[in-house]
Amino acid sequence: MSDNPSCERLEAIDHINLVVHDLETSAEFFEELGFERIGEGDLRGEWVDKVVGLDGVDARFIALGLPMGQAALELLSYRHPQGESDPDKSRANQEGFRHVAFKVSGIDFWHEKLEKMGVECLSDVQEVPNYRGKRMFYFIGPEGVLLEMAEYPDEET
Repeated sequence: MSDNPSCERLEAIDHINLVVHDLETSAEFFEELGFERIGEGDLRGEWVDKVVGLDGVDARFIALGLPMGQAALELLSYRHPQGESDPDKSRANQEGFRHVAFKVSGIDFWHEKLEKMGVECLSDVQEVPNYRGKRMFYFIGPEGVLLEMAEYPDEET
């Protein structure tokens, strides 16, 4: 039980942020999966320097949402200062933030669609033993980010 009054609680996941190099190509990938643009713009100035702890930030973002209105996906590309890409970031055993999982229905459709798009799926659809009938697979999204599709056929939709 929390000692916080009801007005001081976590309410939902607002968004997930992915830093990418090619902002437009990355946004188009997620739009192919059914996301829609809900905002975009430039980020610069003292306020963002303070928020992210970097000097001279010059970045652009595209916010994407699903029609059902759940957490947004924010793609961010830094023009300055540019970051570095970890060549092992798509390996499932890397420490830190690991992947974004999308809950879907019709997971076999999604696996086939991604393969037709030329996306690298790391396996066929797999069933997770003892976990609500969950079926899932990982795939590599734009710029090597690890993503997951998950279906829970034992749950009503």
